[in-house]
Order: sequence, then C-alpha cells, then structure tokens
Amino acid sequence: KSLQFDGTIWDLNLHPGGRWLGVGRSNAISIIDMENLKENVFFRQNGDVKTIDFDDSGAYMAIGTTKGYVSIWTVMGSQTLAGPKHNSEVIDLEFSPDSKWLVSVGADSTARTVLTIYGGQKYSITHGDWVEDVTFGPDSSWFVTVSDDNTVRVIDTATGQERLRMAHANFVQKVRVSGNGQWIATTG
Repeated sequence: KSLQFDGTIWDLNLHPGGRWLGVGRSNAISIIDMENLKENVFFRQNGDVKTIDFDDSGAYMAIGTTKGYVSIWTVMGSQTLAGPKHNSEVIDLEFSPDSKWLVSVGADSTARTVLTIYGGQKYSITHGDWVEDVTFGPDSSWFVTVSDDNTVRVIDTATGQERLRMAHANFVQKVRVSGNGQWIATTG
C-alpha cells in the first residue's frame, strides 16, 4: 500500500513496538497505524517537521521543526511539553537510552538538553557552526555531538561539561556509538 501526503516528507521513525509510524512532513506530523496503514493521529506544527524520534520505551515522541521548535508528546496521550527553542532549524534530536533526557541540535550552532518529564531547557552547548548529529552512549551518562566546526564532542549528560574533543579536517556530519560504548564512529 502507498500513502500519499501533501508537501515534503522530512523524516520517518518507527515506534519501538512496531505498531506506529511517525511521519514528519510539511507543517505536520502523521501517526500511521501499521496494522491497517491508516493515519490515526495528525498534528499541525509551527514549521516543517524536520526530525522526529521515539524514545526506547515508546512512551514519548520528540518533534523538531524548521522554525526551531522542539516538543515532546506523550504517545497516544494528550500531553505535549514544549522543549528548548532553537534560533534556527532543528537538524536532529535523540532521547537517552533511559528516556530521561532529550538532546536537540540545530543550525543555530547549539546542542540543547531537556529532562523529558519537565520540558523547557536544562542547558545549551554552543558550537562554532551547525550541529549536524547527536547520539548517546549506552548508559545515558554521556552523548556525542558533531558539527560543521569540524569537531566531535563528548558531553557529560548531567552537567553539560565537555569530556573529550576530537577533530576532523572538515565538516562532521554523522556520529554513531557502539553498543558497549567503546567506539565512536564519525563521518565528515
């Protein structure tokens, strides 16, 4: 079956249980029921939905827009919390493995953190250029950002303090961490 949407589809993310598919698109989010492939929930957003992420427990979905808005939705519930506000487009966001934290990164050269249950912003980390990607270590105590300022930064989740910095010769685009936390792979 094919599903048709108006405008651009920017991101897709499958709920951990496999029942729901989140579709981030022009000014909206659709939640598709994978059992019958029908749109179950539809939300209008302030700006195109550039990135979405479900937490590992499946309780939350994070939303980042081209206008810098981040929100956290209680999946299939009525609660939505405002997250940090970026000054430009949100490029990526990710929940910690324990679902307690959300980090969003963007074209405003920042990484912004939020405690999932409270919303708002806990702290912000400024980079020298766009922050392109973020991922957590396996125990949620640290995360890694990569930026067009040629840096890879390992950040302590609780404090926002930088633990380690590495450099590329040019922009850094993607980062992944091994399941045991021993390896960080980056591309640039």
